[in-house]
Amino acid sequence: MTMDIPVNLRVNFRGTAKCFLVSESETSWESMEAMIKRFFGLSSLQLTYFDEDNEERNMKKL
Repeated sequence: MTMDIPVNLRVNFRGTAKCFLVSESETSWESMEAMIKRFFGLSSLQLTYFDEDNEERNMKKL
């Protein structure tokens, strides 16, 4: 049995920050995208993050 450790996903949109607690086994890309769109009232979404070198990277669905 593997232990699924939840991850705190922090999303910022136009000065508003929201944290979502997600786990790999219970959260698909589609459900995470839907949560973020619903919270911020968006119809489309493009996510970026900062890597360990503090460079902004785009997240894309594979």
